[in-house]
Amino acid sequence: MMLNILNGKKGIWLRLPLEKSDLVPIANKEGFGYHHAEPGYVMLTYWISEGPSMLQVNGSHIM
Repeated sequence: MMLNILNGKKGIWLRLPLEKSDLVPIANKEGFGYHHAEPGYVMLTYWISEGPSMLQVNGSHIM
């Protein structure tokens, strides 16, 4: 029997520091996609629920 480790979660955010960026291809193969990158890290997401992803998109703007 599978344990319910998700506790109602529907999406996963994975923040990888640059020194762990070698893990990005592994995460991509497991279904994670790029969300955004900032100096020092890359953020990946994975929607684990059915239907389209409801995770917020990365906003950007110029002021």
